[in-house]
Amino acid sequence: MPRIELPAITSVRGKYVAGALTVLLSALLYIVPNRWQVVPPEYLTPTSLDSAVPFWPASGLVYLSIYLFIPATFVALRDFAVVSRFVYACLFAQLIAAVCFVVWPTAYPRGLYLVPTASPLGAALVDIVRSMDTPANCLPSLHVSSVVLCAVALRADRGTRLGFLLAVPLAFSTLTFKQHYFVDVLAGLALGLLAGLLFFRWPRLALRPLAV
Repeated sequence: MPRIELPAITSVRGKYVAGALTVLLSALLYIVPNRWQVVPPEYLTPTSLDSAVPFWPASGLVYLSIYLFIPATFVALRDFAVVSRFVYACLFAQLIAAVCFVVWPTAYPRGLYLVPTASPLGAALVDIVRSMDTPANCLPSLHVSSVVLCAVALRADRGTRLGFLLAVPLAFSTLTFKQHYFVDVLAGLALGLLAGLLFFRWPRLALRPLAV
């Protein structure tokens, strides 16, 4: 089987251009199926674990921290080859997830978990997320696949396992903040690992230098 060659980022300017384009394309792939579905989203049957995990509105701080973790990871990456692989892996995961969202739209029953009145912080976090994001686009969890890819990239570039330690509470917050089912977390983990293996470990995938 011949090798697959993908254009590689070779400059700082190219890194940030690719990063900006990735954000725009990822947003489009997420927002469209989140707002408009061909068929009504399906509510899944919660597992015993889903029911056992309490609703903790303040964990929205951890849930939302992904929007700091991803750009911080991207900025921290020094090796342009790792940057390239990270970008491709993220786009791959986003595309696969978008296909899932369109073919089998699922939704989370957030209406069962009311906005808390005793916690102003929790109420604010719940309002922010629910105003930006509909209950759809559940399976797979892109929160989980994204933090896995951040951890893989940091390991490849910096040799640190810190990303994996940060990924655990971020993934768990999708359950405590009642945004995802447990099966969504498992699917997001599988998607992140698959993208990581394909773009960081698969020997038949190579990078071809491309100045931007």
